[in-house]
Amino acid sequence: MVSAATCLVLAQVFPVLVLAVALEGRSVHRRIVRLRLFQWLTGGALVTGMVGIGVSVVGVQLEGLNPFFGAMLWGFAFIVFGTSFVFLVMVVATNEVAASVEPSEAEVSRLELLADFIRGRRSA
Repeated sequence: MVSAATCLVLAQVFPVLVLAVALEGRSVHRRIVRLRLFQWLTGGALVTGMVGIGVSVVGVQLEGLNPFFGAMLWGFAFIVFGTSFVFLVMVVATNEVAASVEPSEAEVSRLELLADFIRGRRSA
């Protein structure tokens, strides 16, 4: 049996995790985004999160859920928790790789031109 208080907490946590999964996808490297696994994880997390929101709201209204729906709700929660953790790892890995890459000479010259423009210097 899942109590109404547990359903209430999960009803508040699910939307945050669904938004995190939806928005973290924008920060992941393009090559990862193109992978079929990434697309399945994203779609699965969003659908599972939305269904979890619905089941948890019903649990709040009914003042608890029976063991079958309670197990289903916790399963949805673990799926969304797991995928949001995997997405966090992907974002951190993307940022680590981006920080370790040296800028090219063209990027450095563009940045120098921009810095000169901001300082008010004219470049030749």
